[in-house]
Amino acid sequence: HRAPVREKPTKASCCKEELEDILGKLEKFKVQNSKLKLDVQALLDEKEDLIDERNQLVEKNDRLHREMINLLRLEPGQTLNIDHLLMENRSLQGQITRLRDEKDLANAMGRKYREAWEKTRCAVKTDAKP
Repeated sequence: HRAPVREKPTKASCCKEELEDILGKLEKFKVQNSKLKLDVQALLDEKEDLIDERNQLVEKNDRLHREMINLLRLEPGQTLNIDHLLMENRSLQGQITRLRDEKDLANAMGRKYREAWEKTRCAVKTDAKP
């Protein structure tokens, strides 16, 4: 038994196979290219949205800064020291807390003295009645 003899591929059949292979690769590249175009467009849209959001935040920041200057009635050339304001606010809140505690303590002491005074007043009235 002899092995079947293969025919040597002709130049035309080689070119046809190469051409089909190249066309298959070209189709794959076209599909990949269209996917990449969609991805690029999606990224550009997202970038545009982020730029719009950033611009809105910058505008909001500027508006709030102007409003704070108006609230604090600063001159246009004066700078606004937020850190100083926050520290002063904490200090004032601590002072308010201490003053409330002192007020509560003073009220408690006032109630005790009043109760003691009323007891002595009642005791004096009952002693005065014969």
